[in-house]
Amino acid sequence: MQTATVKYKDFWFKIIGCLLASYIIDALDRQETIFERLRSKYFYTDIGGGFVIALILWEFVRFSTRYLDKRVTWSEQPVKRLLLQVVLGVILPSLLSFLFTWIWMGAAYDQDIFKTSWLNNEFYTVILIILLINLIYFTWWLYLNWKLQSAFALQGNPASDADSIHKTIEVSRAGKTVLLPHTDIAYCYLSNGYCYIKPFEGDVFVTGYTLDEVS
Repeated sequence: MQTATVKYKDFWFKIIGCLLASYIIDALDRQETIFERLRSKYFYTDIGGGFVIALILWEFVRFSTRYLDKRVTWSEQPVKRLLLQVVLGVILPSLLSFLFTWIWMGAAYDQDIFKTSWLNNEFYTVILIILLINLIYFTWWLYLNWKLQSAFALQGNPASDADSIHKTIEVSRAGKTVLLPHTDIAYCYLSNGYCYIKPFEGDVFVTGYTLDEVS
């Protein structure tokens, strides 16, 4: 099976997800309604601090996922990948959430985390959210990898190329994906783990294919 590194275009999904996660954690075990909380200055402090912590944790999970996507793929080493994903994508972020929350409570509210209900309530919710983020990226990987495999199969089918003058390769630039004819490629190279393609005319493109696959 041919594999290529998939790319997650998740900026706004991540921002909205972190805001939602911060609100969910803040709302646990509270008797006040959202409208009552909006009138309290502590609401914005709680949401702001929770958002920053959630964003750091999300970025850690995302970085770990992308790192493993390049080195231990789900399709080739599923058991090893699962174990590493649990360690890097779940256990370490959960420990970091405890550390960051401990520091935040002490700095912002002069509270001892061990004297609050955070470890008995919010911490379990944080772990569930981290698990959900991992599941989202895994499902996303399945979808994007399926799209790449479909592109590989289409290009490798002689019947599909019968009406084409040149075979093409899927490349992207500035968020736009195009099919570049093979004969337009001047050279390709690797940089920071990505494969770049330079046509004879125009700017450089990036592709999800590996350098070997392009060759």
